[in-house]
Amino acid sequence: MIHLTGAESGVPGAIPAHEASFLQRQALELMHLSDFPPTQPRAGEQEETVEPFGTILGRCRGSKGAHLVVLQEKALSLLGSLYGQDVLEAALQRVEHVLRRSANTFAPPPNPPAGLIRFEAGEYIVVWNVPEAASWIEDAAFVLRMALQKELQHLFVQSLGKQAHVRSGQASETCGRGRTWERTFYQALDAARSRCSVTSNLENLSLMREFELLVAGRTVEAHFQPIVSLVTGQTLGWEALSRGPEGSPFRSPQFMFDFAEESDSLFALERACRARAIAECGPLQKGQKLFLNIHPRTMLDPNFTPGQTKRLLANTGLAPDDVVFEITERHSVKDFGLFHKALDHYRSQGFKVAVDDAGAGYAGLWSIAQLRPDYIKVDMSLVQGVAHDPVRRALMETFVAFADKVGARVIAEGIENHTDLSSLTAMGVHCGQGFLFARPAAPRPEPANVMDNLAAPVPKLHTGCRIPLANLVDPVMQVDQSASVEDVRLLMKEQKPLASVVVVHRERPVGLIMSHHLDRHLASRYGVALYSKRPVTNLMDGQALIVDENEAVERVAQLAMGRERFKAYDDIIVTRHGRLLGVVSVQQMIDAMAQAQVEMAKGANPLTGLPGNVALEQEIETRMARHDPTAIVYADLDNFKVYNDTYGFKQGDEVIQLLAKILVWAGKRHGAEGSFVGHIGGDDFVLLAHPDQVERICTGVVRCFGRAVRGYYTQQDRTQGCTRGVGRDGSVACFPLVAVSLGVVFCHGPCPMQVLSERAAEIKHYAKTYSGNNYVLDRRGVLGEG
Repeated sequence: MIHLTGAESGVPGAIPAHEASFLQRQALELMHLSDFPPTQPRAGEQEETVEPFGTILGRCRGSKGAHLVVLQEKALSLLGSLYGQDVLEAALQRVEHVLRRSANTFAPPPNPPAGLIRFEAGEYIVVWNVPEAASWIEDAAFVLRMALQKELQHLFVQSLGKQAHVRSGQASETCGRGRTWERTFYQALDAARSRCSVTSNLENLSLMREFELLVAGRTVEAHFQPIVSLVTGQTLGWEALSRGPEGSPFRSPQFMFDFAEESDSLFALERACRARAIAECGPLQKGQKLFLNIHPRTMLDPNFTPGQTKRLLANTGLAPDDVVFEITERHSVKDFGLFHKALDHYRSQGFKVAVDDAGAGYAGLWSIAQLRPDYIKVDMSLVQGVAHDPVRRALMETFVAFADKVGARVIAEGIENHTDLSSLTAMGVHCGQGFLFARPAAPRPEPANVMDNLAAPVPKLHTGCRIPLANLVDPVMQVDQSASVEDVRLLMKEQKPLASVVVVHRERPVGLIMSHHLDRHLASRYGVALYSKRPVTNLMDGQALIVDENEAVERVAQLAMGRERFKAYDDIIVTRHGRLLGVVSVQQMIDAMAQAQVEMAKGANPLTGLPGNVALEQEIETRMARHDPTAIVYADLDNFKVYNDTYGFKQGDEVIQLLAKILVWAGKRHGAEGSFVGHIGGDDFVLLAHPDQVERICTGVVRCFGRAVRGYYTQQDRTQGCTRGVGRDGSVACFPLVAVSLGVVFCHGPCPMQVLSERAAEIKHYAKTYSGNNYVLDRRGVLGEG
């Protein structure tokens, strides 16, 4: 098999870091040379070698024609002038790799490209050795130009401060009578070079016929990749990703949309992709979103009208509130006035907005802030390696802090390993997306359950505040769904001050009208005339937060603050057995939780901030009085005294805090919202959970602690699996690493605290007889029954 060849001189690799200047190292880092595929050939393949130009001519001598593509980007030579020859050669190595890979897709076997010729830094010629005229040569020129343009774009913007502008030309010449191949080659080369200054006519390409099928929606495919909440582990939604047919250059979404830009058909293609994604998405659960990519230029297209998307959604049962438009930050927007006008128009209809590829394009934080996005998707170049790179960590923390300030949520893209996932979770990143959860697929894939395997738990501690929502409910005015907007307006006017009205159907709430939202709609120029006679369902929030009276205030507050910014302080509708009971305001919940926190802080443990003995006993007694089935988990650390003596009390306190965080994380991740963690003192903890969930919680604790605690030892102790120290009997020995022992007892009703304490002490002591991280369940019967 014949492979493409390089220039006559070899291509050296990247220069050693200790020999490179600062600018050279910076430029080489931009090119991510470590991301290159391996240079070793695959099994059965011949290794690519750099052959002289004469060898290529010899291979083609005797052919019936010369078929070639010329590619020019003169600015490549600037890399050598600014950063040195080593940086230039490294960039040329990338160029040659891209051209080899792309050129092999043309010319049917057994006629691969005969050679790749570098005449100078800014010009390459790809030559094919085929027996007949190459009808596909124009397609090849276009594909090669787009591939090279994409490869150079980021490098040029970052290192030269300019856009890449690759030009291409092609020629297919047959050898006339008495004319050598060399002469035919140079004649074709002159013709191809002359065409480099001419804009190619895409109508002449056979690719245009393929593209027309894509735009017609016949061959475009929709794949989906899940986006996962890193707080709850639940699926936030799916991003729709478009693909062309298998085996075509259009399989690459980058090429597909680049072709659309070149042919001025961007809007038509996005419309086809959007229609396919909406049709193939399937039903979404409440709160889940469908993320649709959108190019900023399409929002300026006069044909990009909101009615088209809404009609597509109506056919599938989706609403605008279910859709998030992702606007990529890799493209600049010149007409900001028109762009923001189009964006505001979509927002007014309920669509959400995300900034995609943040940190990899043109926009700064101020530009992103002006877009007022609901989500900020951070590019994978900042996400991958965040666990080990302090610069990436600092940037990610900046994005999180910025998003919290502007009311957005951060989505980290490209998560591929548990180490990065753990770091992102610890930094407070809201959501994640990447191969670790699932690869893009059709139909819609469910994400893998990887949150259980975090190397580090979520660092936020849970204080155990649990106030029934029923204690805070206020009565509320209600109207039937058949009422008009004018009826509600008059009701609010007569009953001032009236913050909200609940819309009901057969006593069951179906929506909410907040007075300030109603005023906003009616205060517009034609608001009263437009809405007054219409049913209230036209203006109500049909996705208002509705919860049962038995929900805990803390959980409801989290749900309320997780809503869209403009709904964050709307009232919460409370039901009893599904029927309207009343409403609760966010301010009421904040005040109630603040008061509860003050009371609990009086007995909180100063090291972990977790509730102490008094709060723990009160929680147990409350559950027993309600006859709540409860599993009581007693946690204790083994070999902790030796660790404290060897590594010091400060390190010991950090291990105790580690256990506290893991218990809190496991209770949230595997248990219900009512899970409670208390800190008795020292290294003793108690966790309360539902019996059906306790084994999953305990499994999560022992696995996570066993992995995480190793990071608190020296490399030598980790390798040995033990540490030398003095035991309780005064003898010096090698003791195993700190481990956690969990003893679990069950209680379903009132029981003397003394009996409960004795049973717990026995099962905990039994658990400590086993080595390593473990848990033991009390099988002697349930306390408090009968």
